[in-house]
This record gives sequence, C-alpha cells and structure tokens, in this order.
Amino acid sequence: MGDWHIQADKITAIVRDELQKYFGNAGRGLIFPFQLAKSNAPADIKSSSKSIWNSSRLSKIKSNISCGISAYGIATNNDTADINLKLTDSLKNSFDQIDFFYDKGLKSISVFSDGSTEQVAVDSNSQFLSYKMPRLTAAVNIRFNANAVKQILFFGAAVYKNKISGIIYNAIGANGAKISDYNQAPIFWEQLPYLNTDCYIISLGTNEAQNQNLNTDDYLNQVQTMVKNINYTSPSAAIIFISPPVSYYKKIKPNKTLSTITTVLKKFCNQNNIAFYDLYNISNGLYGATIWRKQKLLNTDLVHFTNAGYTLQGALLTKAFAKAYNDFTATIKN
Repeated sequence: MGDWHIQADKITAIVRDELQKYFGNAGRGLIFPFQLAKSNAPADIKSSSKSIWNSSRLSKIKSNISCGISAYGIATNNDTADINLKLTDSLKNSFDQIDFFYDKGLKSISVFSDGSTEQVAVDSNSQFLSYKMPRLTAAVNIRFNANAVKQILFFGAAVYKNKISGIIYNAIGANGAKISDYNQAPIFWEQLPYLNTDCYIISLGTNEAQNQNLNTDDYLNQVQTMVKNINYTSPSAAIIFISPPVSYYKKIKPNKTLSTITTVLKKFCNQNNIAFYDLYNISNGLYGATIWRKQKLLNTDLVHFTNAGYTLQGALLTKAFAKAYNDFTATIKN
C-alpha cells in the first residue's frame, strides 16, 4: 500500500517477479484500468472502453466518486458500461479467475473472453463477485448491467491462476496518497478482506513529508489508526512498515521531515512488535538525497526516482526479504 511509486508498480513489479520465480506465480493479483481514470498505469496493464468514465482517487479532495480496493474509483451514469482489460506478457500474467470489486446496485456482469461469453447475476447488495473462467487468458471484456441506480461504480479486479499455488503480490497505490487518505476510505476497508492478505507492506510518508511543520502526534495517530484497521480486517496478518526514501523539499534542499517520519515510525514499530524496513537510512539518510541525485537515481523533480532508482529500491527490498527468509529457515533447520 503506497502512493505514486506503488500505483505505477515500479518497485512492486521487481519484488513480485523475484518472489514468484522462487515461490511460484499464482497470478497478477489486483489490477485497475488506470487509463480510464486518465492516470499513469503499470506497464503491464492496458485498458479501454466505449463508455465515458469519470474518476477519483484517495487523495482527491471533494469528489462525489467513492474509492475502493484499488485506492481509485471510476463511475459512469449509464445503465450499461464496458471495460476491456488486457495484461501484457500473457504467459506470466494469464489468469482463469477474476474477482470484481464494484458498488452496490448492479444487476449482472457479462464476461467475454477468447470466444466465450457468460452473464453472471449479481446480488444487488454485494460489492464483490468471484468468477472462474473456462481457460487461462490474459484479456477480458467486461460489461456491467445496472439496476435503477444513479451510476455504475467500478473499483478494480483481481486475477489469479486458480490451479497454481504461489505468491500473490498486490500493489495498491494512488498519486499523492497519505496514510490519512486510506484511513478515510470506508469502501476500501470493506473490500480489503477479499484479498485474503497474509502480509501488509505499508510504503507511505513522502507526501506527508511535504508538510515541513508536520505534527508528529497527528501523524502517529494516523499510523495507529491504520494498524487498527488492518488488525481488524486481517487479525493474523503480518505488517511491515517501510520508511520513505530520501528526496528533496521543493528542489531546494534534502527533506528533513523524512527523518522525523522515519524516527516516529521506527519507534512505533519497535514498541508494537511490527516489522520495519528502514529505506530512508539504507539510502543514506538526510544527505543521501544528494548522492542519489548525483548518481541520476532521482528524477528531475527530486522527489520521484528514475527507473534506475526504482529498480535499485526493488532490488534492495528483495534482498531484505531473501535475507529474512533465509535466516528464518536456518533457525527451523537448527
């Protein structure tokens, strides 16, 4: 769960690929038609539609469109609407199960794929439908048919290889998102249990750090609220917090508020027996931003990173996962 870097699937794609190579690929997991929301999309997700959609994201202020499991929502005022979803690298990303997340009031969902068509009735009070497909595919056309509702709201889908065991590494992110944005999204938390998550990785803080007068008590309260929400949603799931990486404030100087956020997060995690991955200090702390800039790992806005910068962050997190896993298995053998 994160902001821009997670929405774009920069770091998560690297970690997902490496973990699935070792533990097995059980599917791409959560996907969203970002193109229909006129926003940046992961490289492997393509979407189109003949319908006209409006959109919102968690960090968007005063929107009448709710956000769901993907931290986004798209809506149309038509009583029928279509979406074409396609995943590139069809062998790796093929799926034979698709779970739909939507708002209450739908009548049915029609699924078109590889020459087969099926219309599935929907409980009008439900926000979720799981559909098993006759064969593996990497592309699907979806048609929504509504009851007498004001709009059709779609929040995303999750795709799986139904007969293959392995890792599902979901990525949930929205441009500009903060922890407080997630905490204030009731439909997000209502739909989250359907992902059956074993481990939550929280990678937020860059946007909070744009406030140079950040109230640490308020920030800590938001962190505590998120943990309570996760524990309520998934009582047995593990949680990992990642401190935000180095960056600049308004392209002028390294952002010192990132250090404050890291200190608060680390103390909270230590006190509550929560795993903590200190990306901020791994990337050399306050003045590490200067180093990353010189190495052309920071983008020109000095907040986001270049592809090389995100690749490095993904490799570092994968290495941390591998070390933790190998250390754990070593204790079992001994």
